Amino acid sequence: MDNYTQNGGEDKMQVLSVFLGEHTLGIPVEEIQDILNPLKMTSVPLANSYVKGICNLRGRILTTLDLKKLLQQNSEADENSMNVVAEDNGELYSLLVDRVGDVLTLDNSKIEPPPFTLEESLKAVTKGVFQLDDSIVIILNINHIIQNVSKEEAI
Repeated sequence: MDNYTQNGGEDKMQVLSVFLGEHTLGIPVEEIQDILNPLKMTSVPLANSYVKGICNLRGRILTTLDLKKLLQQNSEADENSMNVVAEDNGELYSLLVDRVGDVLTLDNSKIEPPPFTLEESLKAVTKGVFQLDDSIVIILNINHIIQNVSKEEAI
């Protein structure tokens, strides 16, 4: 199975559409634990600039990551950013996005490799792209993002 197919060869993939600046991103629904409104965070001294803070989510510590900074965008998350929660190796992470859209059902056969013109920071964490009628959805590999952050490597 290559990087651009999902769900064990099934012909459809469901992604949550999220928006980050000018980009429409898709996060496979099976990688999402929760979607939350803005949360009150505690800053972490000496943490990397993309770590916005930590917070308590139903008794568990949640590390909040600024997806804009991680993907080297020109701006950063603000107090109105939504939280998309994912889990990796028992640790919870929240990825801050500008806003959350709908769940989209995509045809796997129409998912294409990222174009060479896509920003390198996005290309490194992209499973593929899908053409909608009026835009392109960039399908993110959330596990890759979190694993690189937990190893403290640059994306």
